[in-house]
Amino acid sequence: MELRDLRYFLACIDEGNVTRAGERVHAAQPTLSHAIRRLERETGTRLLERRPRHRLRPTPAGELLAARARRTLEVIRGFADDLASLQGLLIGNLRVAAIQSLAVTSVPPALALYAREFPGVEIDAHVAVADAILAAVRDGRTDVGLVAGPTPPIPAGVTAERLYREPFVAVVRAEDPLAQQLQIAMIDLKDRPLVLVPASSPTGATIHAACAAAGLTPSVRITFDSGEALRELVRAGVGITILPARYLRGPQDGLRAVRLVRPTPWREVFALRSSSEPSAAASSFLDLLRKQLRS
Repeated sequence: MELRDLRYFLACIDEGNVTRAGERVHAAQPTLSHAIRRLERETGTRLLERRPRHRLRPTPAGELLAARARRTLEVIRGFADDLASLQGLLIGNLRVAAIQSLAVTSVPPALALYAREFPGVEIDAHVAVADAILAAVRDGRTDVGLVAGPTPPIPAGVTAERLYREPFVAVVRAEDPLAQQLQIAMIDLKDRPLVLVPASSPTGATIHAACAAAGLTPSVRITFDSGEALRELVRAGVGITILPARYLRGPQDGLRAVRLVRPTPWREVFALRSSSEPSAAASSFLDLLRKQLRS
């Protein structure tokens, strides 16, 4: 078996689609199809279930091969890291997954600095929900996962490090009377129209719990699972939103962030990685991210 064929096979499983897998590994669809057929000839069994309009899924034999292929490729990546360290270089790949709110706040500055400091590392970053990130770290498909909220349930084989604790703020228009205050109580939002993330999300659950603790029944005009969209709705005058503080670090085109008290909603941000020895690329990224957050 060729390592390249194993990489293509795992990409097909992870993406559930040959076309998307080809985009991920920068290979044409026929190339991936030939690789899968070679593996099936070599193993003498079908490895993928192919059904029209359905995701590609591994057969029982495919699941066995995928598990061993992930371990094999991880060993090869580890050797490349060891060799690079021996030569005083940092090369290889870094796979980072983050929830949407971190992908537009804390993560881009760290990735930009990392790319400048380690030009030999190819970075693959993407956005996913917390459960998918946990699974990707556990299965070896992601080196570093960044999630936020209450302490997540950590499966075997994954470690979680708390990076920082972040308050939520009220985001209001600059001409709103609330914008002139240093802080406001949650109850001060009574009867004010709000635009919020869905209550079913971890962020939404935190916000609604704080409202309940203040005796406030929020008057929600619009729910939207995008902090950037909520900022635009505030700018358009639809209502006030509540977001993690890093969404608004200073005046932004007529918006202001006001501290919330009684109570102050908080969330914790965690870095997830495999319990096994991390790659040099992952360790160096986390070191840089910690320094960036401290500064």
